[in-house]
Amino acid sequence: MENFRAPVRSKVWTFALWLLARYPEQWAALFVALGQEPRLPEDVTRIFGEVLKRDPAELDDEWREWVRRGSPIGKASGFPQ
Repeated sequence: MENFRAPVRSKVWTFALWLLARYPEQWAALFVALGQEPRLPEDVTRIFGEVLKRDPAELDDEWREWVRRGSPIGKASGFPQ
């Protein structure tokens, strides 16, 4: 983790938190499917589509709305404003 800048770590943690809340039944399968070996972006896109049955761009938009400063869901979750 120390190899990544603080803003990158924060984004990853908030996405993982959102993913856990949004997909409580599938998030573990997603992480298992992603594995620990490095992946090409197109492989990650394919895996997200196979496991979550959603386009990663849609997921990114939904997460960004949740994490957006001042969003109702962001406020309710206690995400720092």
